[in-house]
Amino acid sequence: MTGPLLSLLFLLILTAIYAWQDNDISPIYDSSPTFPPRFTNVRKMEQQSFNARPSGTSIKLKCPATGYPRPVIVWLKDGQPFTSRPLGTPPKLREYSLSMGELSINDTGRYTCILYNRYGSINWTFLVEVQERLPGGPAVVAVTGNQTVFEGDTVTLECEIVSDLTPFVRWLKHYKVNGSDVDSSGAPYAWIVQDSGDPAVTNPTVLSLPSVTVGD
Repeated sequence: MTGPLLSLLFLLILTAIYAWQDNDISPIYDSSPTFPPRFTNVRKMEQQSFNARPSGTSIKLKCPATGYPRPVIVWLKDGQPFTSRPLGTPPKLREYSLSMGELSINDTGRYTCILYNRYGSINWTFLVEVQERLPGGPAVVAVTGNQTVFEGDTVTLECEIVSDLTPFVRWLKHYKVNGSDVDSSGAPYAWIVQDSGDPAVTNPTVLSLPSVTVGD
């Protein structure tokens, strides 16, 4: 290669270098940090780990997560791939959630979400129990029997109720007036000890009486 050609080639190389520097041209690559999947709201998922639903209602199970590359999600029911139901409309799989409507007894089972990318995988299992609706109202299926205690003791009474809807529970203490349990209209003499309307009551089916006296 002759001298003039070498000079021209050298000049072209320098021109390309300066142009690259002036335009701040850099190689194209993905600088996003990579990491395995992780759940973003474990507390809410823990609260939804067990789900009791009456038949005919709907449910939405959520596995909110992040990861890079974006995790792929797969759902299992009782350890098997879950994409369809024997009864009802098909399940709706959107983002990181699973929705089912018109629940039936056949939908009872263990639902597991598995999220994975090339850097790892995570999973979470929800228990869903679908109960048949009762033909009538709430039913009392068990109550605490009579108790003999000492003054100052704490007494706990429980009334187990079966209902497909949340029942309103009220505890009453009966008393007598002139030896009668009821008034002139036949209504019982009683006062309210506890009911579901009190925001301080966390379990209305249980009544706790601390430091009881003979009057209790």
